[in-house]
Amino acid sequence: MFSRQNLSFSLPSCMLIARQRKTYASNMKCLLFILISCFHSAVFALDELVLWDKNFDQGNSAQIISLIAEATVEEFGPYTLNRSAPLEQGRAVEELSRGRNLNIAIMGNDAGREELLDPIYIPVDKGELGMRICLIKKGSQEKFVDLKNAQQTRQKDIVFGLGSFWPDTPIHSANGFNVYSTPVFESLFRALAKGRFDCMSRSISEISADYHRHKDLAIEVEQKLAFVYPLANFVYLPKDSYLRPRIEAGLRHLLEQGTLERVNNEYLQEHLTELSFFTRKLIILENPNLTLSARSAINEHGLISFEQAKVQRLSNN
Repeated sequence: MFSRQNLSFSLPSCMLIARQRKTYASNMKCLLFILISCFHSAVFALDELVLWDKNFDQGNSAQIISLIAEATVEEFGPYTLNRSAPLEQGRAVEELSRGRNLNIAIMGNDAGREELLDPIYIPVDKGELGMRICLIKKGSQEKFVDLKNAQQTRQKDIVFGLGSFWPDTPIHSANGFNVYSTPVFESLFRALAKGRFDCMSRSISEISADYHRHKDLAIEVEQKLAFVYPLANFVYLPKDSYLRPRIEAGLRHLLEQGTLERVNNEYLQEHLTELSFFTRKLIILENPNLTLSARSAINEHGLISFEQAKVQRLSNN
């Protein structure tokens, strides 16, 4: 379990330091200064943030958590930000729910984990987690060229490779697609190169880095399509976490000051341009595990709104 750590500046030690001064005047000045420091230490304890390790390795999640914590130092005091032990996504959700090994994570929305954990309904990535492009086996571009919608994708029997505990997996299954799944993330790249499935679905902020880390394998980025559905990264905490007031206050501050918008625009623009995202054919998928709170947040703050009229216009492009 995690808790605030008290700073180790005790009043008796303060008095001892003061008594060692040579003069009464210097004693009083020293004592006043140290008493103020002691009082400040008593008011503010050290918040220990242990963030899911994958948030340090993928996207700008760790940067956003750091900005949240920095924005709240004056009100909530000092903090540390550390990486959790390595955890696959399903295990991370379980450990977070128990307050073990980590106490904060950024993950995609899913009705089950929203019930189990305590989400803050402000998407920290503008919904880019649901803007997906395929990593494919090298030389298989032709298989995707004529696809225009979900029905044609099903008819062509495109098989998607996904993590067993990703929120994307039930989305693809609910849309009638065949899914190859495994709990071990890295094994998906080798399976793709061996042709065990056709498309490893990755978000626009993930796919380039994933490709370059595995370019020794026979894989490449598909060039014409994007699959889009309402899925965004939210901050999750354990139920009744003492960190909730701090994290929510900091996140709302970043949102209101425009910092979250600026950071995401700077980060995402490069990926949108590199992948020619908005010139691709966008295939809209339904998300059956979408809660009303998550849908509202994504529609309000995301790059793409999933209000019915806008989904229809995108589907007809």
